[in-house]
Amino acid sequence: FDSIKVLLSAERRLDMMSRCYHFWYAYYKCALVVESISRVLITLATVDEQCKAYPKASFYIKELKKRYASLPNMDVRVRCLDEVEAAYTLK
Repeated sequence: FDSIKVLLSAERRLDMMSRCYHFWYAYYKCALVVESISRVLITLATVDEQCKAYPKASFYIKELKKRYASLPNMDVRVRCLDEVEAAYTLK
């Protein structure tokens, strides 16, 4: 993870995070996309405190919770969302 932090500037990491949330929001039905993007988001949150406090994270997580409200808790998409929510400092 240190190599990721060194290679990517803070601005680039925030841009990557924004794109990941946007992509997840668009493809929320595809479990493979959700799993992959959630791993990237969790990695970015653990690497950089600025990413961990991403201001738009709470919006995306709240909206995705609405979309996943009818799914069982064991669904992989719901578990991924819970893991991402735990990794971020939400406002």
